[in-house]
This record gives sequence, structure tokens and C-alpha cells, in this order.
Amino acid sequence: MKNQITINFCRALCLTVLLVAFVQITSAQETALDYTFGTNGRVQTDIGSSFDVIRSVAVQADGKILAGGRGGITAGQTRFTIARYFPNGALDGTFGTNGINVINFLDPATGSPLGLSEIKTVLVQPDGKILLVGDGDNKYFVAARLNADGTFDSTFGTNGRAVTLIPGTGNKSVYAAVPQPDGKFVLCSQGIVTSVNRTLFLLARFNTDGTVDTSFGANGFASTRFSDNNSADAIPQTLILQSDGKIITAGWATAPPAFTRGAALARFNSNGTLDATFGTGGLAFDQPGGMIQEIALLPDGKLIAVTTSASSGGFILNRYNANGSLDQTFGEFGRLETIFPGGASNATEVLVQPDGKILAGGYNVQANAWVLARYAANGTFDRTFGTGGRVVVADTSPNNQDPRAYDMTLQPDGKILFGGYQGGDMYLVRLKARNAATQFDFDSDGRADTSVFRPSSGVWYLNRSVDGFSAAQFGVETDKIAPADYDGDGKSDIAVWRDNPGNPEFSYFYIFQSTTNTVRTEQFGTSGDNSRSVGDWDGDGKADLAVYRASTNFFYYRPSFSPGTNFVGIQWGAAGDVPVRGDFDADGKTDAAVFRPSTGVWYIRQSSNGQSLAVQFGAGSDKAVAGDFDGDGKSDIAVFRPSSGVWYIRQSSNNQIRAAQFGLGTDKIVAADYDGDGKTDVAVWRDGVYYILQSGNAQTTAQQFGAPTDTPVASAFVQ
Repeated sequence: MKNQITINFCRALCLTVLLVAFVQITSAQETALDYTFGTNGRVQTDIGSSFDVIRSVAVQADGKILAGGRGGITAGQTRFTIARYFPNGALDGTFGTNGINVINFLDPATGSPLGLSEIKTVLVQPDGKILLVGDGDNKYFVAARLNADGTFDSTFGTNGRAVTLIPGTGNKSVYAAVPQPDGKFVLCSQGIVTSVNRTLFLLARFNTDGTVDTSFGANGFASTRFSDNNSADAIPQTLILQSDGKIITAGWATAPPAFTRGAALARFNSNGTLDATFGTGGLAFDQPGGMIQEIALLPDGKLIAVTTSASSGGFILNRYNANGSLDQTFGEFGRLETIFPGGASNATEVLVQPDGKILAGGYNVQANAWVLARYAANGTFDRTFGTGGRVVVADTSPNNQDPRAYDMTLQPDGKILFGGYQGGDMYLVRLKARNAATQFDFDSDGRADTSVFRPSSGVWYLNRSVDGFSAAQFGVETDKIAPADYDGDGKSDIAVWRDNPGNPEFSYFYIFQSTTNTVRTEQFGTSGDNSRSVGDWDGDGKADLAVYRASTNFFYYRPSFSPGTNFVGIQWGAAGDVPVRGDFDADGKTDAAVFRPSTGVWYIRQSSNGQSLAVQFGAGSDKAVAGDFDGDGKSDIAVFRPSSGVWYIRQSSNNQIRAAQFGLGTDKIVAADYDGDGKTDVAVWRDGVYYILQSGNAQTTAQQFGAPTDTPVASAFVQ
């Protein structure tokens, strides 16, 4: 290249010398699912003979998962049902009967069992007790409190159960409940205006022992309508508690002049009176704002709601100011619509992550799928999630039709639990926190595959942990292998970089894209560059073409997020430095990083804030190995010392140093996540054998795959 700082990366479509004889790789598995949970990220539980439904999901302090709703006992009858699972999705046999607790309630008026009861909210209290709130026979508030071991808490209600008549006549349902800091809890329900048989928003507050808190509203109940007209209805779907103790409940209502349904919100003071500073006299009616299904508080005090609308086929997000008015700066005049493929989708759940991102979920009956989308705070798609910010979780099994998704919660590690029903059974899925594909994972099951490249023939041999053996001729002997997820489908793509000394300005990346089974060819870099810098530099979930130029100490990458941008250059390092590949600040982007053998210092430029880190770790003869060895989402600084066969790892989660004797000085470094636990495993390759120290169980495995002259795929980015 004539000018070594300004890069002339003209694109070319050249396939000379590149022969492709590829055994097609296909996988119907959803790449966003957490494959360490249940079966391919899904757990299905059959309780009884009727529709078994999850309405609420919660996570205990020990990581166990609670899923509550209803279970069919006999045709036409349902019961309060709570299931508890281990973190891996297996039922916890120490809870209830084989992991399931079915709870019966007696009708206070007749003494006979309630025929219909359903949990609407599962709350884990600070003391570990489990509070279950719902309704019974369309006329009672019913609640139960369990000890952490699943037995009834005798200090709550009568033998752990409480049943309270909902005021008014007609069918009534409980929709949600929230806990207060003092241990009391508030629920929302539809109430009835008896004189005209019209519905209204109804709140009730209960003491810690399950009795009605008569200091709230009128003898424990507070209600409102959005019009006194006899044609007006109002039904709440959800409620939230503000930090100042005020309560916001939301759903839909009809009001003059058209009496068509619109989004409705009400805010109550902590004593049950309407808050006059919100909307008009405590009420906000947004027509035609859809019907609110769920609402959440944003960090700035604004509200985000998901709605359904008969006139739309997509998710609709409404954002409201703290005073209840529609926030006109969001989307189009306060509303944002998201379309999913396969037909109309119903939004049922929204939550706000600790980082301010917005996660919305629901279902699509036509596509037989659950659907989710994640947005930045401003409403743009978070491209590190799913495909361009959207995820479709389909189940094409003949018996798993009619999907419904009802509740979503975040685990402490950021993984997403989503519950509902499918095929008449309780159905629970877990998704990864972000769409970062596991390195060297060719079948998207979350585990690196033990695979090799044979330079003598240009053949890749893939030992995929789910999809099995595959072979593909792709590349020539002098190519540098560069496997990565270039198309964002969660699977590593077979790829090579071809240095071209005879024509230095025309070096190429050749990529076999797993989404389309087509070859992508792009000219990038020049002779002498280092292709080990391939990574997701722009944070869109796709690997970017990248090289490191030692002669000028520049990283160059082509951002896939910005089509048409030829390259971005970052000057970093000094003569003799070794480029290191990793995301050291957990922002989803590859950081410019080098290891300086002369001093044993790592120099890292964090992409999240542009700040520089210099860390003394290692010696001149060490091999720099970056990987997330502790599972906190950040690449850890680590080295392998050939003279002793010892790995030294500086864990970013606690800054502790971990050492492991594993390997010989002549081994090739193949560190990757082979057991799917989200942590990089210490591993080496020796004469056709992978030796892996699994982080999940500290067991050593040996797997014969390849010949001594092969190149292990997992060594692609290690100097």
C-alpha cells in the first residue's frame, strides 16, 4: 500500500483460487435463546387436563425460578398453581409435589372449594417468603403466602390463605399486584358500578397478614371511572408503585364523545385518593392510544406503556410524561410501533432494564411464536439484541400451537425469563442478555465447537455440539482463518483472510455466511496486516472486517452498522506490540487493545468512554489470551506461560488473580466456552486433541479431533 495511514479499501468481487464445496449447515434453533436452560432454552410443564398458564415469573435470591398461574385439575376447573425450577430449568423436587404446588381455596360463603382460581402475581419478599396474589370464581381476591421451602406461612390469612370478596356484582378479575416497602401489597381489579352494571378501576390494599387495610381509600378499596356516563367502562390491566408511594394503574376505558376504547391511566396517593397533579384530576385518557397492557417507570420519571390496538398489526409503545401527558418527543407524537414478520403481534409486557433499555414482549398467533424487542432509551432498536433489536421465538411442534406470553422478568445476570403457555401447558423460555454469539460456535447452541482447518487441502472440519459433523472446502493453504459471526445470526461463519504479497493493496476476506449459504468477498487490508483483530467493533451483533497494521500501529475496521463506510482507523500501540481481541468494558464492542511483550503491559482503549487502561500483567515470552473467564460479560486479561504451562487470569469481576497449570509450551491455545455456561474455558490443542478444563464443573475433557498438522479453529485469534 502506497500510503500506509490512509487506506484505499476499494471493494472487489474476486473469487480466484477460492474453491467452495460446502456441506450446508442448517439450524432451526433460535439464536437468542439461552441453551443452558431446559431444552434449547425452553421449559414446558403439563399440570393437568385443562389449559396450564404462567401469569407471573419471579427469581429467588438463590437463583431458583418461580412461575405462577393456573393448572387444570379437571375439565372446567383450575387451581392456583406455582412451580419452582432450578436455574437450569429442571423442576425443584423439594418444592411442593415434584416441584409443583397446587393450592385450593374454600368459598367463605359456602365452605366448598372454589372452582376457578389463578395466580396473577408472584412476589418474593425480602425475607424469602413467597406471596401469591390472584382471583377466584370471578368474585374473590385470593392470596397465599408460602415459606421459602413451599410450606404455607401460618401467620398469613387462615393457614396461609386469604379470601376477600370483591365489592360489587358480576364477573370480576384481579390483574396485578405490587408490594410496598412496609410489607403491605396493593392490587388492581375491575370493579362494578352496580346501578348501571359498568366496570371501573378498583384498587385494594392488604396488610402483611392478608387482611384488608381499612386505612386505604374507603375501607381498603379505591376506585375511579373516566366518565359518569352510563355507557362508560374502565378496566385496569397493571399497576406500579412510585418511590414516593403514589400508585399508577393503567388499562383501557371508554369515554365521551366517541366511547371507543383508549389508553387510560390513573394515579392515586398512598392513602387511596386520586392525585390531582396527574392528568385531569388524577386521570389521563389517551384516545386513540390503544389499550395499555403493561406499564413501567423510566429512570427520568416518565412512563413507558405497551398497548394493543385493533387497527394495528404491531407492538405500540406509548411514552408519557410524569404528569400523565403524552410525550410528543418519543416516536411519532408519543407513540412507537414495531412490526414483526408473520402477522399481527400482541404486546403484553414491558420492563426497563437497569441500563435504561426498554424490553417489550408479546406473542404472534399467526406465526405461532413469542416476540420480543429491545430499544434504547430514545426508542431506537438495540441492535445487540436478536436480529436488529427483535427476537422471534417460534415453536413449530404440532402440539404446541396457540402461544400466549404474559410475564417477563430479568435475572441478576441480565438474562430474560418469559412465561405464558403454549400447547395448553405452562411454557417458559430464557433468553441471553445480549446477542453476542459464542466464539467458534457453528450451530448457535451457545457452546464453542471443537473444529479444525486443514491447510494442505483447505478443508474445514466442524464437530458441532448439536448439529454434528460437517466438512467444507473453503480457502487455500496460505490463508489466515478468521471465523466469526459476520451476519449476526448467532453462528460463527467459516471465513479466511488472504494476504496478497504480489499485489499488496488487494488482500481479501472470504466469508461463507450461514444465514444465506452464500460467499461474501470483500477487499480489506494490505499485505503484512494482522487479521486477528476481527470483532464486533460497532456493537451491532455482527463481526466487522478488521486488521491491525503493525507498521503504523493502527486498527482498521469496516463497521457493518454503517453500510458504505469504508473504514474507521484507531491508532493504538507501539512497535513490537501484539494486538489482543476482546470487550474489556462489556459494552458489546471490541476494544482496541495490545500486549507489549517488552514490558508485560496491556494497553486497552475502552470503547464505552474512550478512556485508556495500562495494566502490568505477564512476561515477554507469555502468550496474551483475552476471554471472559469469570462470566461477568467483560474480557479478562490473561496469559499462558509456555515455560511452565501455567495460565494466569486477572478476573475483572473481583480483580483476583487465578492460576491454572494446564498444557505444555508447545500446545496451541484454544480458550473458548465449550460447556455453554457463559465463561471461557481454559483449553489447549495438542497433536489433534482438544484438552479442555471446563469452568462449569472443573472437569478436564480430552477430545480427539483433527490431525497433528491441522490448525485448531479456536486458535484463530491468538498470536
